[in-house]
Formats: sequence, C-alpha cells, structure tokens
Amino acid sequence: MPRSSELRTLVGLPTRLRRTLCLVVVCAPLLVPPDANASQTGTISGVVRPIPRPPSSNSFNAYPGHAHEHVMPETEATDNGFADVVVYLDKDPSLPIRPSAVPPSKHPELTQSGMRFVPRVLPILAGQSVDFPNRDPFYHNVFSYSSTKRFDLGRYAEGGNSTVTFPEPGEVRVFCDIHSDMNAVILVLPNQFFAQPDSAGRFRLESVPAGQHRLTLWHPDLDARSIEVVVPSEPVTHLELGF
Repeated sequence: MPRSSELRTLVGLPTRLRRTLCLVVVCAPLLVPPDANASQTGTISGVVRPIPRPPSSNSFNAYPGHAHEHVMPETEATDNGFADVVVYLDKDPSLPIRPSAVPPSKHPELTQSGMRFVPRVLPILAGQSVDFPNRDPFYHNVFSYSSTKRFDLGRYAEGGNSTVTFPEPGEVRVFCDIHSDMNAVILVLPNQFFAQPDSAGRFRLESVPAGQHRLTLWHPDLDARSIEVVVPSEPVTHLELGF
C-alpha cells in the first residue's frame, strides 16, 4: 500500500493519473518470478542387456532388386550387436532442439563399401542432410520408398556421391537397386537426446531437462521398447534396458 507521504503527493495529481499510479503500486508486488526449475537438467546413464538374435534379415529387404556378379563378403561383428541399437527420448515440447545441436556443415555419411551400407543404422537429427558416397569399384543405386522420406539417387560409380535432406522424424529404410542384400536404416529423431551404446552396451544422455520423459530402445529388426523416465535436476538416472 502507498505510504502517507505518497498519498499526499497523489492527491494533487489529476484523477486519471492517480488511478494509473495506484494500479502500478498495488500490482507490482504480485508479479511472479520465473520458474527456477526451468533451467535444471540431469543425466540418463545405463546399459543395454545382450541383444537377442534377430530374425532372418530376408524379410527386411522387401524389394528384390537385380542380380549382380559380385558376392557379398562375410564380416565378423565386433560390437556385440550394439551398433544397430539406438536409445532416444521421444518428441516432447519440453525437449527443444538446442543451438549446440544445430546440424554441422559436415554431413553424416551412409557409405557404400564392401557391398554394404556403413553404418547399417545411422541416427540423425531432423533437418540434417546425409551424404551417400560410393567407395566400391562398381555401380550402386541407392533408394528408399519410406513414407518419412522417399528418394532414388540413380546409378553412380566409385567416387560418386549424392546428398539427401531429412526434415521429418521417422524411419527411412534404405536399399540398393543393384544389390538386393544391401540394406540400412536412417533413424531421423526429433531432438538431440539420443545415443548408440558402446561395445559393452553402455550409453549416456546428458543435459536432459528435468521432468518426466519417454525413453525408447530401438533396433531395426526387433520390436521397440519404451519406458517413462523421471529425470531429477542433479543425480544421474541409471537404467538397465533390454528387448
């Protein structure tokens, strides 16, 4: 409330101006400070249990493609299957894309090498572009009929490259029209809170805004699993996940 000296000053002012000043004096103390929790963040750390043997990959490539005289080389997996796993937080208004997550000028690559796509699983942030360099001594024809992003790059030889931008989140299944066994997935995600486990299955998501979020464990050949996670502002949230 105005003090007596302030009231005496107001008496000599025009009625309209007195009302305006009194409104400011009375309402100012009612202003609410911003929520201090808005800037708090936490960390999600965890481990993924051993990956079960996926079903036959024959059903993965629904497009037969064309025969080719080259034979797919055999390779031995050294990552315990975790290279095809992605752990991510689902789309949520409380998880805006931060300036530090803006796609860099250098694009991620889905390389054609040894008659394979390398890597087989490529997680990216929505809005990023991907390069498709051919490092094999023969032609490839990369394409996708996925609803998230449909494209066909046509045939190009060793040393060739094409670039595609992926504006919307979702799965993009990628194939080669010449080599029917070649397949990969570009997983386009709505925010920067995603990770791929290391060879021991460990993963870490840092600077996650405090609150409740939905975390998804994803593999191209297995059913995804999702759980609700409450992230505190200081301690690390430890999880053990499995398919």
